[in-house]
Amino acid sequence: MTRKHLFLPLLLASSLSVFASIERTLEKSYVVNPGAEIEIDIPSGSIEVTVGDTEKVEVSLIQKFKTNRESEADELLENFQITTETTDDAVRVLVQREKSAGVLNFWKNWNNKISFEAQVNVPAHVNLKLDTSGGHIKVRGDIEGNINADTAGGSINIDAATGHARLDTAGGSITAGSVLGSVYADTAGGGITINYVGPNASKVYADTAGGSITIGLDPAGKYSVEADTSGGGVSVDHSGWVAAKEKRSHARGEINGGGTPVHADTSGGSIRIREARL
Repeated sequence: MTRKHLFLPLLLASSLSVFASIERTLEKSYVVNPGAEIEIDIPSGSIEVTVGDTEKVEVSLIQKFKTNRESEADELLENFQITTETTDDAVRVLVQREKSAGVLNFWKNWNNKISFEAQVNVPAHVNLKLDTSGGHIKVRGDIEGNINADTAGGSINIDAATGHARLDTAGGSITAGSVLGSVYADTAGGGITINYVGPNASKVYADTAGGSITIGLDPAGKYSVEADTSGGGVSVDHSGWVAAKEKRSHARGEINGGGTPVHADTSGGSIRIREARL
């Protein structure tokens, strides 16, 4: 009976140890000029950007530690260099592994014990450069500039960009609401959805190694389309479409006489090019 009574407290203590964690937040605020570049680069974790009616860039860098000891959290953080740089035309928040940590010691101490997340509020009149080695990237709101988003493993979701959008993930889906400039979307595994491409876009490129692709094109825009899939069908549903070549898995032709090149390619999924409105 004594052993049974002792076992439960020991089990609870072990569980508390497993789930114990420390969270710290580094907060920065900057005033920038229109057209400034906001760069966020972290080694792991998500990046979430919210576009608002503000003149300030507000960055919250959240650091999560799987330990209940502040001293161990300090030791884990010593493996990284956190750099914040600011000018009138740029804000950079960079988290980089310290080279002096050594590869073996780095993975022993860091792996699964510390992660980073970035939450950023920005004015509309900026350009975004977002990079994470593992996590999703989200941009909520309408950016008047360009968006460059890159993740080594996670989804990318943006609401709108007046400028150009370059969206690249090594494993995850890509979703873009509206892009008026050129759009480049590439994923090694996941679907791609671009709901609206403006009539003045300079280029549209969508490529996935495993997933379906949907692209919505402005009804008045002029586009030259080429779409190909190795594992599905291709359909073009646009009032201005004139096919030069059209098969189940391949389509090539022009919309409203041709113009902006639209390239869509997937190794495993369907492709749908459709008429869309903003």
